[in-house]
This record gives sequence, structure tokens and C-alpha cells, in this order.
Amino acid sequence: MGGVSGWLAAGAARPKFIILLVSGRVIGGAMTLVQERKARSVLAAVLRLAKYVATLVVLGTAYFVLARAGLMLASVHPSATPIWPATGLAIGCMLVFGLRVWPAVLLGAFAANATNELANLTPTNLLIASSAIAVGNTLEALISAGLLNLWANGRRAFETPGGVAKFALVALLPGTMLSATIGSGSLALTGAADWANAPAIWFTWWLGDVASALVVAPVVVLWATEKFRPFRFTQFVRSVVALAGASLVGLVGFSPLIVQTVQRTSLGFLAVLPLVWAALWCGPRDTATVVLTLAGFAIWGVIEGGGPFVAANLNDSFLLMIALVIAVAIPSLALSADISMRQRSKRGCGSASRICAPFSPRRSSASPRSTRPDASSSSTSASAKSCSARPPICSRSAFRISFIARTYRVCSSCFRMRFAPARGS
Repeated sequence: MGGVSGWLAAGAARPKFIILLVSGRVIGGAMTLVQERKARSVLAAVLRLAKYVATLVVLGTAYFVLARAGLMLASVHPSATPIWPATGLAIGCMLVFGLRVWPAVLLGAFAANATNELANLTPTNLLIASSAIAVGNTLEALISAGLLNLWANGRRAFETPGGVAKFALVALLPGTMLSATIGSGSLALTGAADWANAPAIWFTWWLGDVASALVVAPVVVLWATEKFRPFRFTQFVRSVVALAGASLVGLVGFSPLIVQTVQRTSLGFLAVLPLVWAALWCGPRDTATVVLTLAGFAIWGVIEGGGPFVAANLNDSFLLMIALVIAVAIPSLALSADISMRQRSKRGCGSASRICAPFSPRRSSASPRSTRPDASSSSTSASAKSCSARPPICSRSAFRISFIARTYRVCSSCFRMRFAPARGS
């Protein structure tokens, strides 16, 4: 009896032991899985932080280099230059990477202005002026990028003519004016500039920021966001022709290599040729690149004292050149956006007609039909024609139409298989 009762007690305790063992393994596996997920989340957070810091370092360095290059071309005041490509870089990067990269703009602008030599300024006033200018440049980029995200579809502003117009309006009015006001006001308040020269400093500052936003920002955004299509030799040749034509026009019309004459001044209109070619055949990205190329040749000519933009002083020459660049940049980008939108509409209409093709009436040899026109076939034919004439359909609507078309084909085939013998008899 004792042996039997002991065997029964051991058998009853065995399931409990198995349950405890299995539960312990499950809990241990769950804890291991939680620890692995925590480690992965920590590693992902570290990688995101490292990527963010690297982005700030690269952007801040690029901003500092471009700002110092622009200050080397200052004419009306050592801190006011009509060539300021850093503004376009800041706005473009905030559209691409988000507004969170503002610390790079702030530090880069402060470093560039703090290292600028300003006469009759104490270190304290230089620090105050540099800080104010850096804050103004940062607010300029934040306001411009924020308004573009809210009003002009952000980085996709260059896909439609309306988006280009909104981008030009944002570049002209709020952010650039605020930056020019803060910059010129800080210089006058700290004694770095006279109040009598403040209007000229403000206008030069504002026009340089506007030109940078309209010329540099589209290049940054389009090259960073536009998808690279598969290599096509025809498209490659068109892009090469556009860039080669821009370089040739820049050398002939704007460079200081040729002696400036009245006849050569009239050749400046040739800049329209590569711009129109790029807008019609290449797309917004190549159009923005052509505008930047022509602007580079024009700046080269003004610096060397040649080309059609030579005026009484260097600042007036730059302002004249900037006015022409702005005048050709906006219409070229708008035309390119319109052509690209029409091409997307054409491709959308083609895909919509292919999706609606199953609705077109068909004659099948397996199931004889009467020759009398059916109302359903005429309606499907009319729907197919109307669908092919519609504007482009979004991907969700195209999926719905495709699903309905396939359902219709399956149901019609099942109907014919079900009732074909009855009709034959």
C-alpha cells in the first residue's frame, strides 16, 4: 500500500512540475524577447541620434562655408552682401529634413558673422550683432519652410505652377524681410553701420536672400527628393544639351572672357534658350540646375568687371544681375512644373484607360450572343470612353476600379458557364 500511494503521489506531482518547468521557460523566453527588443530600440535610438548629429554637422559646415563665401562679396557693408547662397541651402534643407535642423543654421550663421571683421566694434557689440543676425537667419528659414509646408505642399511645391507661385511669394515677403530687418537693425544699433545707410543695407540684404531662396533652394529640394528614374539615353542627351547650352550661353553672354560691347550685351537674351529647352524636355530638376548655372556665370562676370551687368559700383552690378536671375527663374520653374504636370496627367489617363478596358464589350466564340445591341454593353462602352477621357486617377481610385473590373469579369464568366447549356437547349 505504501508503495502504491507513493507512486500515486509522485504521479500527481509530476504534472505540476511539468507546468512549472514550461511556465519558467515561457517566462524566460519572454524576458529574453523583451530584453532583445529593448536593446534594438536603444540601438535604433542611438543610430537616429547619430544620424541627426551628422546631419547637423554637415549642414552647419556647409552653411558656414557658403556664408563666408558670400561675405567675401560684400559691397555696401561688410555684413550685407547681395550674394548669400546660405539662405537657399537653409530653406531647402528644412524642407527636406524638417524644421528640426534649425540648430545647424543658427550655429553656422553665428560662426560666419562672429568671424567677420567689423571696424569700430567692441567684442561685446560684435557678439550681440552676430547673435542677432544668426537669430534672424534662423527665423527666416523656419518661417519660409513652415509656410511652404502649410500652404504650398512643402517639398512638392515645384510639381505644380501654383506651388511655384506660392513658393515665390513666400520667398519674397515674410522670412526674407524679417531677416533683413533684424540684420540691418542690429548693425545700426550696435554702431557697425550708420542709420543713413540702413535702407541700402536692408534692400541689398533682402534682395540677396530672395535670389538665394529662388535659385538655390529649388536645386537642393529637387535633387534631394526627386526619384531617379532608370537610365534612358534620350533623357541623358537632353540633360547634357541643356547644361551644355547653359554653359555656352554663360560663356558668350556673361563671362569676362570676351570683351564687352553693345552687340554682346544684346546676346543676354540667349539665356532663354537653355531654360525653355530644360523646361520642355528635361523637367524641374534640370531647369533649376540650368538657372543655377547661368547665375554662376553671371556672378563670375560681375566679380571680374565684365559682362552686361557692369554698373557704377559692385553692389549695383550685383543687384542688376540678381533682378535678371529672379525674372527668369520663376517663369522657367513654373513652365517646367506645368509641363511635368501635363505629362503625369497623360500617364494617368493611359493607366485609367487600361484599367477600364475590361468594361469594353467583347464577343466570345464559346458563348453565342444575339446581334441586338444590349443596354448593358452600350453603358459599359460609354463608361470606358468616359473613363479614358477623365483626368488622372489616384492610386486608391485606380485600385478600386481594377477590383471592380476583375469582379465584373469573374461574375460574367460564371454567369455564362451557368446558363450556357440552358440557352443551347
